Amino acid sequence: MGRYGGPRHLWGPSVYGDNDLPVFFADMGVSVIWEDQTARGILDQAVDPFQHGAGPGAFQRATLTLRFAYNAFTGTPQPRDPITVAGVNYTVLDLPPQEDPQIVILRLKLA
Repeated sequence: MGRYGGPRHLWGPSVYGDNDLPVFFADMGVSVIWEDQTARGILDQAVDPFQHGAGPGAFQRATLTLRFAYNAFTGTPQPRDPITVAGVNYTVLDLPPQEDPQIVILRLKLA
């Protein structure tokens, strides 16, 4: 069984390893620059699953996340590092728990 409960050949790195990551990010990604290194990543604006407050003043927070291949850079951006995504300057907020060891996820804020 694979890590998601399906047959092993359908899930995880056993099928493609990291050979398909450049194709995936080149097809859907945007330019990412960190410490004079350039790679491709996917910027996503997700809604925070938790509602803040109650009643008419309640709101949900939008969170910017960036995903890129684990081997896209030499090293990994850390909290408070400056990073440029699609020509816009951001600051790394944190590295949330990683869902897939081959894809790094960062939470960002505008610089």
